[in-house]
Parts: sequence; C-alpha cells; structure tokens
Amino acid sequence: TGGDGGTRGLVVDDSKPTTSVQVRLADGTRLRLKLNHDHTVADLYSFVRLSAAGTGAQQLLTGFPPKPLENMGATIESEGLLNAAVSQRLL
Repeated sequence: TGGDGGTRGLVVDDSKPTTSVQVRLADGTRLRLKLNHDHTVADLYSFVRLSAAGTGAQQLLTGFPPKPLENMGATIESEGLLNAAVSQRLL
C-alpha cells in the first residue's frame, strides 16, 4: 500500500505512538522515517547504514550546534528526536 516511509528493515507498530524523523545523508539525500517512540538510536543507525551508500564509519548528529547521537540504547523519545531532523556524517 504505497511507500513505507522509507523504513526498510524497521518494523513500525501502528498501534503504538509514531513519529517522523528526517535524515539528511552525507550525500545530500533526504529521507523521512516513520518510527515508534520506543525505537532506539541503534535502530536509527542501522536504518541509515542500510539506506546510505558506503559502509564506512558514520555518525548521526542532531540539534544546533550538532551533537552526535551516541547512546545506542536510548529511545527516539528519550533523545528528543520526535519530529526531529538528523544528519549523517561519514568518518
């Protein structure tokens, strides 16, 4: 039924609260992800790794000034990423 919001590899449970996270890849491509509030930062990294060209080390950043998302076990909600924008930096 149409696109899945680009959430390849992530299972979104529509019975639970969802949010949208915009990801700007290092090559300038923009993706909009639909995620549950309890998805983790690690889930976000995994999705970006699957979606982006290249398999090298990466870092996801959010906020201004941009700060790295480093707590892999934290939820999207606890990291303040509900309806947020995240950018990818290749290391």
